[in-house]
Amino acid sequence: MKDQKHIGDSGPLTDEQAKQRLIELLRSNTAGSILHLLAQVYQDLTKKAQANGFDRRVEQLTLVEATLIVVGYGVDAVCPD
Repeated sequence: MKDQKHIGDSGPLTDEQAKQRLIELLRSNTAGSILHLLAQVYQDLTKKAQANGFDRRVEQLTLVEATLIVVGYGVDAVCPD
């Protein structure tokens, strides 16, 4: 995580900074809704991979998207707040 660049940031986040941002998000969103938003990010990546003809990558990204959606529902069912 430490080597990842993030949109709108001047540099990579530390793990602790990323954790703090997630805590802030959890103040106004359920964990499941955050996972569903992440699934939407993967859906966008899937569309780009499809447009570029990367069939194997499309398959991988689609599986990640589906997993995030299912896990998001499960997390909210077990811990809705």
